[in-house]
Parts: sequence; structure tokens; C-alpha cells
Amino acid sequence: MGMGSVPPDGALEAELAALRARAYGADADIDGDPRALRRLAELEEWHAAMMTAAVDAEHPSTEPEGPAPGSSPAGTGQSGAAAPTARTLDRRSSAGAARGAESLGRLSRTRVGAIALGAAGVAAIAAVVAGVIAWTAPQPDATLRFTGALPGEQALRLADFARGQLVSTSSLRGFQPWGDLEVWGAQSALGNRCLLIMEPSTDSLHAASCVPPPAQPIAEVYDVPVASGEGWHEGLPVGSVVRFVLEGDVVEVWVFEGVRPE
Repeated sequence: MGMGSVPPDGALEAELAALRARAYGADADIDGDPRALRRLAELEEWHAAMMTAAVDAEHPSTEPEGPAPGSSPAGTGQSGAAAPTARTLDRRSSAGAARGAESLGRLSRTRVGAIALGAAGVAAIAAVVAGVIAWTAPQPDATLRFTGALPGEQALRLADFARGQLVSTSSLRGFQPWGDLEVWGAQSALGNRCLLIMEPSTDSLHAASCVPPPAQPIAEVYDVPVASGEGWHEGLPVGSVVRFVLEGDVVEVWVFEGVRPE
């Protein structure tokens, strides 16, 4: 498991309990700690191995060793017992071998079952950890779908203001709007992916971003509603930022509210 110098079992159990609390507890925070996630997987593997060893210890071989209590030593003839012959020894050996094979088969089945249980447990833990990470990961405030809408005259004119980033206006294609803001994707003359945010009612190009793949274009609109008639920032405190991130065929919208004055 790559744990190096292994501490006592009690310390490992305590560490495993602490990591489980971080992964599944009410205040789970392990999703942001890859090192802790790897350590949790190691300790779950160790715990499964300990379970297998415990099962083996509970099923030791029960084959008796030596003469049974009250029997006479071989060859003494006491208590009416005859000395074993070659034939009786052969029968005893065969019977012992059969019992040994049965015991070995039982232990093997138990060990396989324990290993399967341990593997299933590790897989279940991994699934739960993945679920916890997905559940606790931040989610965008909105997801805008690609519509493929063609730009009108205003969008083409506003996109021309991003000429410094070599945006190809002929490649403009639309996404769903966010409030009063229009969201457009495009390509640059350099083959970069571009994201443009426009506000039609004020005839403004708010943001434009072009980056080479596989980077994600990010365009941010900063809220300074001083004498502004735009409605997209309604209800947001001054200083808020709306971040648009182009992810494949969708645009994620992240709203970061400014600090409200006390």
C-alpha cells in the first residue's frame, strides 16, 4: 500500500476513522485534498486485508495432533488397542488427507469470499467518495446551451470591437442569453476559441476572450451600476462579477457577489 513504516493498528484505525469523517461527515472537506483521498483509499485497502486475516484466524485447522486422550502409545498393546499395521496406517493417511482437503477447500472458499467482500467494499467506498466529491463541488449558477444562432447586424458590429484579439466575425454563433446579456462563441484568425458578452440595449461589448485550445475562454463582466440602465445586475451589490466560462458546447455562468456595505 506504500505506507512505508507502518504505525500500530490502533493508530491506523484512528487515522481511517478521521479520514472517513472528512469524506462522509456533515462537514466533509476531503474533495479538495487529493493526498487525503489517496490515503483514504490506502487505508480502506489495508482494512479489507485485516478483515481477510481475521476471517482466516477464526477458521484454523481442527485436525487433531498425536494420540487421543486415554489411548495407548502405538505398539504398547495397552487398553486392548492393537499396534497399527501398514494397512490401518494407510487408511488413516487417506482419511486424514480427505479431511485436510475438505478443510483446505473450506478455508479457500472463506478466503475468496472475504477478498471479494473486501474488494466490493473498496469499490463501494470509491463510489461514495466520487459521489461526495460531485455533491460537494461548487456548481455554476446557470448553464447556457449552444443554439447556433447567427448574429445580426448589431452583434457583428460589436464583435468588431474585439479586432485586437483577431476575432473572426463570420464565425459568431449564439448561446442562450443570460438576462439582458447576449453570449456568443467564435474563432479567431489564429484558431483560438473566443467568447464574447454583449448588452444589446446599451449597444455595448462587455467582454471578449480568446485562448488557444485546450484552454477555456473566460469572460468576466464587472458590475459598476453607476447611472446604468442595464438590468443584468439587478439585485446584485456593487462590485459583483459574473464569470462566463466556455466548456465544450455550453457556457457556465458563475456569479460572485460583491461585499454589501454594513
